[in-house]
Amino acid sequence: TAPKAAEAPRPPTFAEAAPAAAEGKKLPPTEQANRAAVLQRVGVPEVQKNVIEGDAKSRATDFHESKLNTQSGDFKRQQFDTERQALEAHAEKIVRETGGTLGTDSAALETRGHTILQPLESFRQWFTDKTSGLYKEADARAKGQPVELGGFRDILGTDSKFANTDTIELRKGINARMKELGIIDKEGNLQPATVKQAEQLRQYINEEWSPKSNGRIRELKNALDEDVTKAAGVDLYKQARALHSMKESIFSDPKGLSSILDSEGINRKVPIERIADSIAALPNAQFEHIVKTLRTVPPELKPQAQAALAEIKAHFANRLMETGNKTAGQWNAKGTSAYLNKNSAKLAQVFDEAEMAKIKDLNDAGHILRTEQSYPGAAVQEHNLVKRGAMGAIRAGSAAAGGAVGAVVGAPGIGAAVGDFIGGGAAARFSEAQALKKAFAFSPTAILEEYVPGFVHRVTVV
Repeated sequence: TAPKAAEAPRPPTFAEAAPAAAEGKKLPPTEQANRAAVLQRVGVPEVQKNVIEGDAKSRATDFHESKLNTQSGDFKRQQFDTERQALEAHAEKIVRETGGTLGTDSAALETRGHTILQPLESFRQWFTDKTSGLYKEADARAKGQPVELGGFRDILGTDSKFANTDTIELRKGINARMKELGIIDKEGNLQPATVKQAEQLRQYINEEWSPKSNGRIRELKNALDEDVTKAAGVDLYKQARALHSMKESIFSDPKGLSSILDSEGINRKVPIERIADSIAALPNAQFEHIVKTLRTVPPELKPQAQAALAEIKAHFANRLMETGNKTAGQWNAKGTSAYLNKNSAKLAQVFDEAEMAKIKDLNDAGHILRTEQSYPGAAVQEHNLVKRGAMGAIRAGSAAAGGAVGAVVGAPGIGAAVGDFIGGGAAARFSEAQALKKAFAFSPTAILEEYVPGFVHRVTVV
């Protein structure tokens, strides 16, 4: 039996949620250690224990409490802000490490588009230069003898190939140019042409580019090249055929690369500032074709190609950071997972294993820190109850103390007032101190030391 074809590697999958503990429970120590390690690598300086333990309800309570205008609320709000800033910084670091441009504004997109196009256009010109070399060799061999343009004539004479306005005008222009060059006689019959005449005709056809006639122009030029090189000898013809075949396989089929390169001067099928998005939106096979093309350019074009690949990577990383920042409050963890899973096959083609690990950390950290706001108002209610209870307890104790003061000075009324005043201030201080104690934040390293002894020594701080 014939061996089975190797299956294409499956694209990576990014988690769309983080494990959470059952209410009243904690995550297993290994999962807590994993969470702490991820947050450490992403650069989160401090976290609360409920984040590491997977206590979603307590985390949601903290989130609502962060909206309160209290010392505890301010503390927790700052904690949430610090966590988000760490995610943003990690996302930006991923962009910067690609070596590409930071940002998705019009200026950044235009710079990115030019950088991506440069090696591709230079590679296409490389083929053009090679073709010109074949014409020169064919001209030297022909020594001025005319060449039959049979293949070219067959295409130009097929009416169905010139049916839209652009191609109709193209054929009119070609016929007029051939008359000027002496390739068509007075009766309109195509005559044999010198290699020089054929090359001049080719230059004219190339200059008549338009989006709707581009495919026909390519077909006519290829036919002209075949006629010229065939007349010059089998060896030259084979070189030309191989060159044309390679060029067509790279730049014409599939259509993704062809579409972004279609242009004449400033007239482009795809505007410069949309080049990166157009490439990112291509089907996976066509995207892979562009990446492979950039990796197989001639040696002299390698630096340009590396810069182009860096910009393609930067574009994905910028769009990832943009997606994470779309929401005003929390980091958009769900949105980033959706974006990553939609583009995972393409990401795996341009990012190496270490880079993909950093992207995975960003995704995982976003879900670890994400708060399920399933308990609206719980924090406010808890805060008010705790504060009222604390004030009641302290006021009762303070009143007794005030009474003792009053007995000493012989003025019970004054003693009660003093006790009430002292008790009120103490209640506020007591309540805030307890809230801060409850909200105390721990570094991921401290969590690792507490929950998994020795584990912290195997974690590298990035």
